[in-house]
Amino acid sequence: MKKERTKALAFESILTIALFICAFFPFYKASIILALITTFGAIASSLLLRKKSNTFTNKKQILIIMIVFAILYLALFYTLGIYSGFYRNTSMLSLKRIFVYIIPTIVVIITTEIMRDRLLTVNIRASKILTLILTVLIDINLFTGSFDLSKLNDFLLFMGFVIFSCLSSNILYSYLSPRYGIKPIIAYRLILSLYAFILPVIPDVYIYFRTFCRMIYPLVIYSYIENYYNPDKEVKKYSELRKDNIWFIVSIIIVVFFIGIVSCKFSYGALIIGSSSMRKEMSKGDIVVYKATKEDLEVGDVIVFNKEDIKVVHRIVKIDKKDSGIRIYTKGDANQNNDDGFITEEDVIGKVEFKISKLGKITLWIRSQFE
Repeated sequence: MKKERTKALAFESILTIALFICAFFPFYKASIILALITTFGAIASSLLLRKKSNTFTNKKQILIIMIVFAILYLALFYTLGIYSGFYRNTSMLSLKRIFVYIIPTIVVIITTEIMRDRLLTVNIRASKILTLILTVLIDINLFTGSFDLSKLNDFLLFMGFVIFSCLSSNILYSYLSPRYGIKPIIAYRLILSLYAFILPVIPDVYIYFRTFCRMIYPLVIYSYIENYYNPDKEVKKYSELRKDNIWFIVSIIIVVFFIGIVSCKFSYGALIIGSSSMRKEMSKGDIVVYKATKEDLEVGDVIVFNKEDIKVVHRIVKIDKKDSGIRIYTKGDANQNNDDGFITEEDVIGKVEFKISKLGKITLWIRSQFE
């Protein structure tokens, strides 16, 4: 047993180094090289480590549940697209994509789960942690070259959409694999990975909302399976389960509401003040919440508007009604002069409702590190 543990740790360490090296290849090469690495890993782990039987017996039920959860995720995704809109899928099936992306992705998913299944038979904490790091790195490598990490928005997306989401998913997979086998995980992953190559349109859902879903959805699946299908778990009373579910749902609603506000895609939006032009009313680093409306605008209202592709928060100082439309003149409270020119109703995004002082200072500081 000790010899097997040593082999597992050495194998995981070598493979982890190989995956770090793989991250430096361009994306179109990385998928093929990654498939070769995981294939080698699956074969080597199968030869080095003995397979153990899975703990629980209701594997077919879990397989069906994981397929249902994958379909529900896509259903939610495409339902949101009814509101947010769709864009044409440019990743549809072609001979090149089949050989460069689809086949390598299928190979990576299957061989990763074979490897995970064998590595988790080594029942020591160090090996389990290394297995988690290894499988997260494999998933991260699938996104190599998709983000420009020198830009703040891309960096934040990479951290949330890729790293934290991959960590969340692989914690779930590492929980399922020794209990129910690899088939439920493979089925779930293939559905969520390959739909983008098959369906003609993709929902244009706000990226940070998608990131949140990618991070929280594995937790939902884990909670459901753990509470209802784990025979070793003490059965909770209905009242306790209902209480847990209520708190969980309330937490999700709060987070979704916050993401909705930050996304500025709904009736209300939020912005961080990035200058001192309104310091008599609001300071740099304050967060303002605005209502997306262009109606009943009056002199003295603080509004959010677009000017040269930049969102500006200034006060209305004059409104002129012309035959060609309404001309709105604005000014920052701390500025001596009015803003250059005028804006129209089409430029107005919304009217400021209230502010939250200093809450955005950390975000501004992080942003300054990337400038």
